[in-house]
Amino acid sequence: MNYLAHLLLSGNNEKIMVGNFVADWIKGNKYLDYPSDIQRGIKMHRAIDSFTDLHPLHKHSRSLFAPSYGRFSGIVIDVLYDHFLSIHWNEFHSGDRITYIENAYRIIENYRRFLPPRPKRMLPSMIHHDWIGCYVSLYGLHKVLERMSRRTTLPAFSLDAISILRDNYDELDADFMAFFPELIEHVSLQFK
Repeated sequence: MNYLAHLLLSGNNEKIMVGNFVADWIKGNKYLDYPSDIQRGIKMHRAIDSFTDLHPLHKHSRSLFAPSYGRFSGIVIDVLYDHFLSIHWNEFHSGDRITYIENAYRIIENYRRFLPPRPKRMLPSMIHHDWIGCYVSLYGLHKVLERMSRRTTLPAFSLDAISILRDNYDELDADFMAFFPELIEHVSLQFK
């Protein structure tokens, strides 16, 4: 899952949200250097990623992108699943999506001192360009994937990703809608 899902699954605890946000940049047992709730968020992020990567529906979704993205297809699906979460927001959260995202940016900014150097550097651009809010539109997805290909090892095939998404939209939407409630249940059982 990508940023929006990780943040939403964190519940209302700001430090867990921050831990869930920074987890990809915290390797091994370095999470022990953080306050307990941020540690909990990092562990939650890892549990979400493990569950997601092994889930048959996520694997099916990835298979649609494997010809273009190979081993990076999971990254693309994580972003696209945030798109489906965005368009189905009201089925998973009672509040306004835009307000939620603005609040999440504020929370992360307030805990900036806990961010590793890389996310600390990217946060102003993330907020300014509203990366998380962009997931809702195909144009926004294209821009997000394009930016990711410039700053990561993700192949620069963002137009291919949008084309594959369009060709398989209903199937991917169905995968997400069957998968996400299972992920919510998994997280709630593991992190009561």
